[in-house]
Amino acid sequence: MTTALLADSMATVGLGNACRVVGIDENVEHKQRRRLAELGIRPGSTFTVTQRISGGGLIIKKLSTRYAIDKRTASRIEVEVLS
Repeated sequence: MTTALLADSMATVGLGNACRVVGIDENVEHKQRRRLAELGIRPGSTFTVTQRISGGGLIIKKLSTRYAIDKRTASRIEVEVLS
């Protein structure tokens, strides 16, 4: 049985943890929200945090693809930690 733990934002997730996107802050610009959706980062999608980068950003892995997410964007994506 998997227990989900609510995190404040993607930026707070520990390395190696699998997560599900719960929501994206309503203050994120439409253009950026659309770009995230194009990458598959939208409510219900899952990913794993694989690396922290300088400046506070993250590298996440979604299926077999890796994406770099800057700190500001990561702090505006609400997630639940799956493992």
